[in-house]
Amino acid sequence: MNNLKVQSVPKKDYDNVTSFALKTWTKYNEENNYFYKEKEFRWAAYIKGKIVGYIYGNTNGGVAYLDDIIVDIKFRNIGIGKILLKKFEEIAKKNHCHVCLLATTDKHAKAIAFYKRNGYVIEAKLANMYWNVNEYYMVKRLGK
Repeated sequence: MNNLKVQSVPKKDYDNVTSFALKTWTKYNEENNYFYKEKEFRWAAYIKGKIVGYIYGNTNGGVAYLDDIIVDIKFRNIGIGKILLKKFEEIAKKNHCHVCLLATTDKHAKAIAFYKRNGYVIEAKLANMYWNVNEYYMVKRLGK
């Protein structure tokens, strides 16, 4: 340990660090029977060829994570968000997920109410996160 040095990674070593992490995690996951098979998805809602809504996320290990859901402000409150959220849940079920997961903040009170109306519950609250707002992890458990 006398020769140990912890330092910021120089840009020239970024690829080496990424390779090291990938090899190390792959070995760990194989030894513990964890199989990382992430599947990304992107879906959009169109009206007359124009994108008016969008979802983006991934599925892995029985969990579907919704990174983004957004509807153009001019097209809100007409059901597009609900249709996109249902598409997310459909993708989750198709990929054998038992949980849908998303994160939001208290800056998005309308979104929290929307998720609750659609069966999501707050599973965890992280107080005073980015920009000193509360972050919420919301889940919906999917039936078989």
